[in-house]
Amino acid sequence: MLTEKEIEHLAKLSKLNLTPQEKESFQKGLDNIVEFLGQLSSIDTSKAKETGEESPMHCFTQEEDFENPKALLSNSKHQKGDFIAVKTSLSE
Repeated sequence: MLTEKEIEHLAKLSKLNLTPQEKESFQKGLDNIVEFLGQLSSIDTSKAKETGEESPMHCFTQEEDFENPKALLSNSKHQKGDFIAVKTSLSE
């Protein structure tokens, strides 16, 4: 079960201002997700066939048209051209 402090930390990272009722609802929802993921770990996958493509890059390059891309970008603190700039999460 996630603590109230952890919920507040997640809300801060997500830039959400949650009411006490929303925090409680958020906590219940996340607890359900964590419980479900825990159940997945008990599934026997020894007979499952492996897929040929573990990380399909085409998922990350799908183009989409937005009605107002400037409004979408305006929600980001950091931009580089027409893209949202993020810190790298990969190391060499």
